[in-house]
Amino acid sequence: MKTIIIDDSKLFREILKNMCSELGCDVVTEFERGDVFLSELKQEKYLDTEILFLDINMPGPSGKELLDPILEVHPSLVIIMISTFNDMQTVDECLDLGATNYINKDTKIDQMKSIIQKTFEMNGLM
Repeated sequence: MKTIIIDDSKLFREILKNMCSELGCDVVTEFERGDVFLSELKQEKYLDTEILFLDINMPGPSGKELLDPILEVHPSLVIIMISTFNDMQTVDECLDLGATNYINKDTKIDQMKSIIQKTFEMNGLM
């Protein structure tokens, strides 16, 4: 499963890459900023991506602001929002806009893996 990670935290990108590897995902690239990803979104190499981990709070446009333009180009993309904040109103808004699920960065690794795996299963990716 081709996967992209967009998060301004290098440490959390590494944690996600390790988890994804254990779950059979191929992290094809990672971005520190969402606006950089938007500028490359339509490139052929990204069109068959199945999973996107998208940070809600980062420099430049927020993950919430990126949902519409991303889903316009790639409506079947499974998007898992990530954040250190427990702002459930913003999380709910992201889910209403088309995100598939949400993970708080403070969640224990085993619980994160379980959430990710369940999200994959619910979307026919496992």
